[in-house]
Amino acid sequence: MKTINPNLSNVFIDIDNTITRDLGATFIENALQSIKEISTKANVFIWSQGGLAYALEIVEKAKIQEFVCCVIPKPDLMIDDLSPDKWCGIITIQNKPQTGWQDVQAVMNQLDGDWIEDGFVLRATKR
Repeated sequence: MKTINPNLSNVFIDIDNTITRDLGATFIENALQSIKEISTKANVFIWSQGGLAYALEIVEKAKIQEFVCCVIPKPDLMIDDLSPDKWCGIITIQNKPQTGWQDVQAVMNQLDGDWIEDGFVLRATKR
């Protein structure tokens, strides 16, 4: 696993229907390639509602450990003063079976090199 770089943005990537559609029997190739590319610009966190053991198994099967900083289960409860849609600068991309990873690449290309520190939050700026 990679060490978390505090100077990079943090990208959380789901497993099911994002990296694999069949519980790890096969992998979505452009997803794996995108994770490798994203890891050069951001800290990559892999998470799943399937739990920690499942998430770790998928990361190992996909052979992406060297590109990932952390593997975690998705939270059951989040406590924060703001809902995630109100977080400063957060971008959410809902993966679509046909175009999801193309959307991710488009966003990452737009944001490349444009992360700025804004108080306690790294936020994206548009070109």
